Amino acid sequence: MRGLLLKDYYCLKRKLFVWGVTIFATTAVCVMFMISTKTGNVAVLYEKMANSEDSMDAAMIPFLTRIVLTLFLLLPVAASFDLIQYVFTDDKTASFYKVASSLPLSRFKRVGERYVLLGIVIAVSFAIDAVLLALVKATSDLMPFLDSFQIVLAFGGVSLFCATIALVFGYRFGADAAIWGNLAGAVILIAAVVIRNFSFFKEQFSLEGDESAICMLKGFTGAADFLEHKGVFVLLAALPVAGAGYLLSVWIMGRKRGVA
Repeated sequence: MRGLLLKDYYCLKRKLFVWGVTIFATTAVCVMFMISTKTGNVAVLYEKMANSEDSMDAAMIPFLTRIVLTLFLLLPVAASFDLIQYVFTDDKTASFYKVASSLPLSRFKRVGERYVLLGIVIAVSFAIDAVLLALVKATSDLMPFLDSFQIVLAFGGVSLFCATIALVFGYRFGADAAIWGNLAGAVILIAAVVIRNFSFFKEQFSLEGDESAICMLKGFTGAADFLEHKGVFVLLAALPVAGAGYLLSVWIMGRKRGVA
């Protein structure tokens, strides 16, 4: 399995370079944004909002800051979304699947290697985001470490779920289908959220003007509260899906006589 991991590492070197650039840019933007909230243009904007006659403007200051920083903090985890597609495409380009079945490795280990690679990337993303959050926490109290890290864990669960579907699609339908697995995973999650909160969306579309804006703000606040306090459960829910996807992928490879 270590040989397969090394093979995928060399295939992903270009991707890892882009990932490194993304991490560097994310760190730089987070630092500049935090500096700007104290002495720059963002600080001036926040001062105007704080002095506004509208009380909602002042309440939006910490909310907007956390939203902006959270979006940037999710970028390292987002890099794992197209990882599976990239690996499958490289294997197809090199026709690796033609010789893979002759390797002295069981199909359990061959499929397991892809899940180990995915787990390593997501774990490294978590570590990077933990460092970035510690950096932000050192300069401001607007981003509580544990609450913000729960959002990162939830996004990691989403990434794991979508990547699992991509793996199953890649083994079942070929390398080009892996990207459709990612999209299918995203559609499934969106459908689950809409069904779970159908009454909220129904109310949202029935309102107009300020009432609609207030309802939408409440929805965003509720979603943020859930992710900040129960985000780890999204990751935990994705783990059995990954286990089922692993067994299904092994079964598919067996049906293809190891050529997958």
